[in-house]
Amino acid sequence: MPFSLEPWVSWVFDHPVRKPEWHRHYEGTRWDHPDASALHAITELFEAPARPLQRFSDAQLNQGFWLLCENAMFGLSDEQISWELRQRCVRSFVPLFRDLFAVRCTRHPSHLDRGGQSPAKLSSLNLACYMWWDFDCWVAKPNDGPHRRLDNAFLSVMEETLAIRHEACCESALHGLGHWHLGYPVETVQIIDGFLAPPRRSLRTYANTRKTPGAAASCNLQFSVGILSAWSITSISTGPFRASSLSPSCSWRAPKMLGSA
Repeated sequence: MPFSLEPWVSWVFDHPVRKPEWHRHYEGTRWDHPDASALHAITELFEAPARPLQRFSDAQLNQGFWLLCENAMFGLSDEQISWELRQRCVRSFVPLFRDLFAVRCTRHPSHLDRGGQSPAKLSSLNLACYMWWDFDCWVAKPNDGPHRRLDNAFLSVMEETLAIRHEACCESALHGLGHWHLGYPVETVQIIDGFLAPPRRSLRTYANTRKTPGAAASCNLQFSVGILSAWSITSISTGPFRASSLSPSCSWRAPKMLGSA
């Protein structure tokens, strides 16, 4: 039976938004397995996401993305699935960020939120965008030879995402680079320094926190009081900054927001 994208999209996203989410108490289906067919569907959707997803609310999209990243996305690490398909799926994250997240997410830095207190007009989709690289379905494994090419593909996507002129997308990539820093310190610092090379008034301080060993020491990395209090999306200085000059205190930990880092 030929694959049809629309029924699969409806199965993932067309559900009421509630707590607990609908997919916490459902019986698995053939669309739930982290196999090649799931990755093919994800890739086809992400490569051109705007039109198929326009009928869903931001909250429905957020809920659906969490479902995918907690289930089907684990197929990206399955060496039994062709590398060509897995690589194409990872590459599809770029148009997802460019054509969906950058269009529908609020221009708001989520790492500044406290205890779930967010602006009233903040899109629900910002959560999935910010937490994208924090899901368990992708973890840096620099000592795993076959996995390194997957990590390199992830790092490449993060770097390309930094070129999207939208705070939520750039912040998501910086969040991911912070997690990958422990495994790939040289590569992540190079990417972040490349992002900081042009004059930038926003996300400069947050970008610099992503380049420190202390920031990436765990999956619950947080930010020091001094760095957060100095952060301002309109008034941060734009002078040159390099990883060697950064030495923030990491003794304070901010409250988690909905399980986020």
